[in-house]
Amino acid sequence: MIDLSSNEAASLVKLATRGAGYPWGVGEEAAYASRWFAEHQVPSLSVFSQLLEWSDHYSLEALTIDLGAKSWVGRSGDMCPLLAGCSISDLASRLDQGQSIVLEKVVFAIVLLPFFHLVSLELQSPITARWADGELKCDAATQGSISTSDSVRDQLQTRHTPRTITIIRDDLISDSLQSWPIAETLRVSVDVQSLNGLKQLAHRTYAPATEQSRLSGAGAGTSDND
Repeated sequence: MIDLSSNEAASLVKLATRGAGYPWGVGEEAAYASRWFAEHQVPSLSVFSQLLEWSDHYSLEALTIDLGAKSWVGRSGDMCPLLAGCSISDLASRLDQGQSIVLEKVVFAIVLLPFFHLVSLELQSPITARWADGELKCDAATQGSISTSDSVRDQLQTRHTPRTITIIRDDLISDSLQSWPIAETLRVSVDVQSLNGLKQLAHRTYAPATEQSRLSGAGAGTSDND
C-alpha cells in the first residue's frame, strides 16, 4: 500500500477524471468527493480507479442522464454516480418541494455519499436514500453526517453492482443507525494497481513535450556541459 495526503489524492482523482473524458467541472466535484471520503475513512482511490476504468469504455454522451424522466436513467444502461451526484446537487430543490428522486441502476453507489451531504447541507434537512437491500440517512448538521447499519456500510464499500436508489427529504433520523466514522488523520492509502490506473488516466491530461518546451524547461536541453 502507498500512503498519500488527502490533497495529493484529490489532485490525482481530478486529473484522472478529466483523463477519462469528463469535463473539468466534474473533475473538481470528484476531487471534493475524494477529500470527503478521506474524512470518512473510505478507500476512495480504489473506488475511483474502478469507476473510471468502467466509464472509460463509454463516451460522455453515452453516460448522460435523462433528467426529464420520472426515474433518471443513464443512456449507457447503467448510471454514472459522478454525473448523478452533480445532477442531484443542481436539482436539490425538487426534494425541498416534496418530490423524490429515483436513480435507475447506479453503479459504484458509494460515490453518491458526498453529494448527499451537499444536498442535506443546502436543504438544511436530513435526506434518506433507499434501495432494495439497504438504506442510509444523511444529516449534514451532525458530525457523523452519514448514518446506516454496519452491513450496509460494508456492502457499499465492497459491492458495486447497479442499484436503483430513491432519495427523499426526511426530517427523522433513526437512533438505531450507526454514524459513519470520521477519520482522525487525512492520509489516504491506496494499492499499487489502483494508483497506477489513476496515474495512467491522469497522464492523458499532460501536454506532449515539444522541442521548445524541452529547451525552455528544466534539464540540459540540447547541450551537456558535464
